[in-house]
Amino acid sequence: MYTIRAFVQRHDGPGYLLVEIVNKPIDCAYDGMVEVAINAEWLRPIVERKTDISFAHEILRKATKPARSPAVSLHNR
Repeated sequence: MYTIRAFVQRHDGPGYLLVEIVNKPIDCAYDGMVEVAINAEWLRPIVERKTDISFAHEILRKATKPARSPAVSLHNR
């Protein structure tokens, strides 16, 4: 997840700049020296959904279940 620090207008539509990534300015034919902005159409909305890890609990339960060992008689040796 990244933090958006600014929304800007690109020559092909809206864009954004990130706090975590700072690009070197380039000489753009449309706007002169600018920091390259990421196309806003590349954004994906955050989808809030409940995380279900019950399958992991089941695997852990099975893995930690004590294994039954066969009965061994020490008297018949």
